[in-house]
Amino acid sequence: MKSVEPCRSEDPEHRQPFLLPEIPNEWLRYLLNCSRELSSTFEPAEAFERIVLLPLPRLAEGCILHLHAQSDDPPLIVASDPSWDVYYRQGLSDPFSDLRIPAGGTEDQDMPAALTVPLLLEGDQIGVLHLLRTGSSRRFTDLEQAVLYEYARHAALAVAHAWRHEQAQSAYLRERGIAETFQKSFLPHLPQGVPGLEVAHRYVPAQGPAQVGGDFYELFRLGSNHYGFALGDVSGKGIEAAILTAMAKYNLRGLVTEFLYPETVLAKLSGLLSAQLPPERFVSLFYGVFNLRGHQLLYANAGHEAALVEGPDGGIDSLEPTGPVVGLLPDSEFHQQTLVLEPGSSLLLYTDGLSEARQGKTLLGSGGVAEFFAATRGQPPQRRIDDLIKRVRQFSTSGFRDDVAVMLLHLPTAPETQAG
Repeated sequence: MKSVEPCRSEDPEHRQPFLLPEIPNEWLRYLLNCSRELSSTFEPAEAFERIVLLPLPRLAEGCILHLHAQSDDPPLIVASDPSWDVYYRQGLSDPFSDLRIPAGGTEDQDMPAALTVPLLLEGDQIGVLHLLRTGSSRRFTDLEQAVLYEYARHAALAVAHAWRHEQAQSAYLRERGIAETFQKSFLPHLPQGVPGLEVAHRYVPAQGPAQVGGDFYELFRLGSNHYGFALGDVSGKGIEAAILTAMAKYNLRGLVTEFLYPETVLAKLSGLLSAQLPPERFVSLFYGVFNLRGHQLLYANAGHEAALVEGPDGGIDSLEPTGPVVGLLPDSEFHQQTLVLEPGSSLLLYTDGLSEARQGKTLLGSGGVAEFFAATRGQPPQRRIDDLIKRVRQFSTSGFRDDVAVMLLHLPTAPETQAG
């Protein structure tokens, strides 16, 4: 349902139709309980149902909530009958036509007594409550009318809160949809491998109300025997993070074609991004260059999660940060390290959405990631990543609260030659 502009009413009857009696404590307690029920949910459908059900059967036998509409939207009708069924209608011309009230013994008793109470919010009428009764005591007393006018005040607040919640949810979903579209368009379609190197990757968006983050990964061919690869995380969430991610990725793509060494690439990138990013934004980034001929890895870690290197014997080492994050200062210095990978080795890169998974108050951490990664040993690279994410999901009681990007590079062992 779209947002609804209230109809301003200048009719004095909508403000104080008559002098109402003071409400005794018994009814004040009843109204307090109703207020608690109405304020315990912000979901429109549930809130509207409670509004029409709470007055039954103590104050009425039937209740209709009629909310005003704007533009082309039909009015919303929520009706409850004595069997406690709730009906929703859009554009119902007669709000009483859908309410089934049991008839009495005479023609006069067949006519239900009706009371219409305005829903006022800051002086504006946003709808009305229609309450109906049958039977010999069908007339609404002055005290009951006073209680229902006070109840309508709480109901109006519940409607307003439900509308605001719905508007906020709609705005969030629109922004998240745009950001996810950006994010997916920025993730490259990496090959499953290159000659002499197997590559696997996966991106998992955050679950629940979290906004889209700035995780990304890249693979570059730098020559016949060299490949560059990167995995990073831009600080921030939502559309802004997606835009900043695009800036970081395309600056990086330009630099890797001009400079070979990771420490130089990161220094140049930090200088460029420090002039482009807002002061509070930065990028954590692991960038490496792999020489297929000599199996030599040259890398620099700019304040990112420690990468994991698994040797052919199953031992795991961490590649800790070798410099600060990118983009905070224009003259940051970065240092690179050299590592020779043996055939059968694997290199795992991931963002902090993986290591920050929680089970209650227990953080998985980099140690937990290494333990789960070791447990996936023996599977093909893509299956290892899928199994790793599955294990982290099973560990976490709240799912991934941040986006997750994972990349795995595996150096296969040389095939054995058969004796002739």
